[in-house]
Amino acid sequence: MGDFMKFTEIDIANVKNMIGEKRYDHIERVVQTVVELSKIYEVDVERAKTAALLHDVGKIKSKELYMEYIEKYNIKLDSYELENPDLAHGKLSAKIAYFEFGIKDDLILEAIRMHTTGNAEMHLITKLVFIADYIEPKRNHESCVVARKLAFEGKLDESLLYAMNQTIKYVIDRNEILHVNTIKARNSLIISRRYSC
Repeated sequence: MGDFMKFTEIDIANVKNMIGEKRYDHIERVVQTVVELSKIYEVDVERAKTAALLHDVGKIKSKELYMEYIEKYNIKLDSYELENPDLAHGKLSAKIAYFEFGIKDDLILEAIRMHTTGNAEMHLITKLVFIADYIEPKRNHESCVVARKLAFEGKLDESLLYAMNQTIKYVIDRNEILHVNTIKARNSLIISRRYSC
């Protein structure tokens, strides 16, 4: 299908069957948000849209099937993902994008792979997919409203930093596993902001 794609009706049916209607509706809202943000940040809209379309194809509703796919694509779970395998769905989505949808573009694959945890020195497309996933229109709790406002005001890094801070607080409050990549992403944003002042 090349590096940029649109889902065919068969693709949509297959994806909906694996991830469920509700998750697919979320994907469509993330795509809508990414398209709007791409205009503000002057990003290649087709690349960003493709990454958004495929960012959650690995979020398979059956936990058993999810683990079968992790094994099928020989995905090595790090210590954080072993504790919480759902953290690896970005890795799985990138593998599915590559092997089942023919996506070879490294920037698209990185955006898909890193949309859950983030990472240090994220590319602009990765940042857009990450924040679009956080602020898509049906997410209306206060932190999403604040992050959305910042993102649409042209303050992308500020929006990302705010979203990550809120996510970290949420995870800590529940005494759950926090992936080290999120810490790296947050630290990278803070350091880059200091040097850009």
